[in-house]
Amino acid sequence: MNWRTDWAFLVPITIVIIISYNIQIDSEKMKIAILGIVSAVITVTSSVYGIVLSNRLSKYRELNLKQFEMKAKSYAFFFELMTKFIIDIKKPTRKIDQRELDFLKFKSDIIAWGNESVIKEIKKIEDEASIEETNPAQRFNDIILALRKDLGHSDSSGFKPFHLFITDTKKCE
Repeated sequence: MNWRTDWAFLVPITIVIIISYNIQIDSEKMKIAILGIVSAVITVTSSVYGIVLSNRLSKYRELNLKQFEMKAKSYAFFFELMTKFIIDIKKPTRKIDQRELDFLKFKSDIIAWGNESVIKEIKKIEDEASIEETNPAQRFNDIILALRKDLGHSDSSGFKPFHLFITDTKKCE
């Protein structure tokens, strides 16, 4: 939006107001009539400007939404290709089970849509997967809390959502 064209309507209105008060008008009725006309012009101009601005913003949002949808499709396609490429690289060395395929798909979605803290938690669980002393329940809690935070939830520090999925928490610790 160009501020010069958007606010150009104010110049004539200001000139009319200045002229109407600088001209020596003897009649009170004439002064009131001119003031009424100026007020009406200002009101109409402001209303028209508000409508035009609203339409411009609406078109801008619509364009951004269309661009986002196109980007989302392209990015999702890229991540799908990347996942297939990774699978092809891993296949010759070992068999890939369905859980690993699902996790690869999940990771590609997280890379596209998750925030940085979620990506870091996913990376931590992968890095610590081979360590024996790792507490999987805590790792899953951390991931779930990061996902919930990304969705806008605020959880207390003692909240352990992973415990909703398991009955014996001692086995995971």
